[in-house]
Amino acid sequence: MDSYLLLNISEWLQSALIFVVVFANFPQWIKLVKTKSSADFSISTWVLYLVCSLISVFYAIMSQIVHGSSGSLLFSTSSNLIANVVTMFLILKYRRFDQRLISIYKRDHRYSHIESINFGTPYEVDVYDSREIS
Repeated sequence: MDSYLLLNISEWLQSALIFVVVFANFPQWIKLVKTKSSADFSISTWVLYLVCSLISVFYAIMSQIVHGSSGSLLFSTSSNLIANVVTMFLILKYRRFDQRLISIYKRDHRYSHIESINFGTPYEVDVYDSREIS
């Protein structure tokens, strides 16, 4: 097969990754916005994704400067970085929301025994009562 044809196919596939990255993150964003809770999301995992994205963007920039390669790698890695930043923003935003709700529950003397709260969906709240554990 012609190497230029393969290169063109790889460029198109690399460009298509921009849309794949966005569509891959939609379910995460929808869950975060609907439930207004990030309790099920690991911050350390998403920080590692963010670091990997930064390294990928750095590599794409250096490749562009040194080799003059096409910009599709830079665009796809940048879209991944942006998607990870948006996800981290939503996780941190709703993590603060979760912490505020827990502090409101703990301030009320009727709920001072509550150890943690699990926010599943907007209609489900699991409260872990320390008095129930013997």
